Amino acid sequence: MPVRAALLLIDFISSVEFDGAGQLAPGAVEAARHAQALKPRAITESIPVVYVNDNSGDWGANLDAVASRAERSALGRPPV
Repeated sequence: MPVRAALLLIDFISSVEFDGAGQLAPGAVEAARHAQALKPRAITESIPVVYVNDNSGDWGANLDAVASRAERSALGRPPV
């Protein structure tokens, strides 16, 4: 029977440049660490991993540009 599941990661790549970002950042880092643990399990089980980002309305942005902007932001962190 086919697996009917996916690991859906929403807004995990962000420059975190908005009001209240400082309060959100610790929880976001914790969520990223959990996702980091889940992703290899999903891949092993052939479960799709899907990233969804609105990139602050820039629907034409590519992953490299978004990740670079996120790393340069005041609250940026290296990818986990």
